[in-house]
Amino acid sequence: MQSPGGSATTTTLQSGSNKNERVGSCSFAFRANDEDIKIACVTCDKNNCLNSPGKKFSKNTFASDMSSPNPRVGVGVVLFCVQSGEILVGKRKGSHGSGQWALPGGALEWKETSKSCAIRELHEETGIDLREVWHEEVHDSLDGTWEIGDDKCCFHTCESIIDDNNHWITLFRLFFVNEIDVKGKEKTMEPNKCEGWIWRRPEDIQEPMFTPLRKLLQSGKLLKLFSMI
Repeated sequence: MQSPGGSATTTTLQSGSNKNERVGSCSFAFRANDEDIKIACVTCDKNNCLNSPGKKFSKNTFASDMSSPNPRVGVGVVLFCVQSGEILVGKRKGSHGSGQWALPGGALEWKETSKSCAIRELHEETGIDLREVWHEEVHDSLDGTWEIGDDKCCFHTCESIIDDNNHWITLFRLFFVNEIDVKGKEKTMEPNKCEGWIWRRPEDIQEPMFTPLRKLLQSGKLLKLFSMI
């Protein structure tokens, strides 16, 4: 997961080192180990401070001023069965949007391409590995048509301000797949985050929907794409 950014200063700590630093009215203790860096606010009630213990960052660099977080980038994965026109959706659990239908996907990591993120998140969440089945990616050519192939732009993009703590830019990567290769192969790999996966045609997906999925469907691109194949 990405850490909030903003107009932050950057601090580097080596494994095993400690650092104390004051930001605004708060004083923070930084502790580095072999895996990550933990920040503890020694001024505020730790349950109310934005920099409360438990937030983890890269052990090499992190932003020490988190007062102005940036929007985060997420990747939504659209598995599009060419035979049926169905896509894979799951019901979220244990986080913002709990109980809402959503696509597989997650946060884009540092120096990770959105396509690599899509393949990784899909495998982590559903057990489906696109590297082992036939697929073709579909891209928006920005002139009202679509192109198939690698190293193109994403299928769709949207911005969602979900609540006070969640402002996301979502990049949708769409893959044509064969029904026989994927349908029935999906597994609930993260039951603490998803109640289960189902295949539905876009027009049959009902509320409640996660905001990025709703915006994708409202764009009309999926229905238009299905009418063209």
